[in-house]
Amino acid sequence: MDARLRIRPAEPRDAPLLAALRNDPDTLLYLHDPNHYSIAHTERWLAELPAHSRRYVVWQYLSEESEGSALGNQRLVQNLATPGPTLQHAAPHGEALQDVGSHAGAPPGRTEQCQAWARKQTPETAAAEVFIGVVRLDRIDWTNRNCMVGMDLVPAFRGRGYAQHVYAWLLEYLFAHLNMHMVYLEVLESNVRARRLYERLGFHVDGALREKVFRHGRYEHSILMSLLASEYAAARRESA
Repeated sequence: MDARLRIRPAEPRDAPLLAALRNDPDTLLYLHDPNHYSIAHTERWLAELPAHSRRYVVWQYLSEESEGSALGNQRLVQNLATPGPTLQHAAPHGEALQDVGSHAGAPPGRTEQCQAWARKQTPETAAAEVFIGVVRLDRIDWTNRNCMVGMDLVPAFRGRGYAQHVYAWLLEYLFAHLNMHMVYLEVLESNVRARRLYERLGFHVDGALREKVFRHGRYEHSILMSLLASEYAAARRESA
């Protein structure tokens, strides 16, 4: 993996940027669940993350080439307070925490807190790192050795090779260290860029859940893809 990247488990204190990333239109409309989550909801959800799910935040060390990255994080969190026209239909209040979140947008007084968090200096990072995305592990099945994977990147970091680096780390971690036998994912049929990435990583199309997702006024298929440990190992040997 790129030596500039750092990955660690997500914590409730990461909620402001995770909520902002999710609520960004370029992320939200490619997710299977298009509901908006507030910072408060995300904090609670992270604190109560079930045993079969994990979240990892991805950071990059700042350098001269990435001077604008911190500003990009600050622009990202603005979505909590100023959702665009495609973010007008929030989930209803009062729903169960595990089902949907509260309305999009930062609660009163939280926008400044979110911006401050994006600039926050910690003893570990000394303001030398910037948030670039989140890795998702779900439905971890320790008996049958499989899990579902996914990743969301801050829009400013897409198309620059970061996803390839992070997935390389993730697949090695899952197959070589957690002894997973198979990993799988779902991707919207319209998300062509992501599908091409998964194909380059060695994922195979297993089928489609037909018209599973309603988006942009129509139903579209959700493509199911998977990668076996044996396929991953063979690809590694070929590239060695």
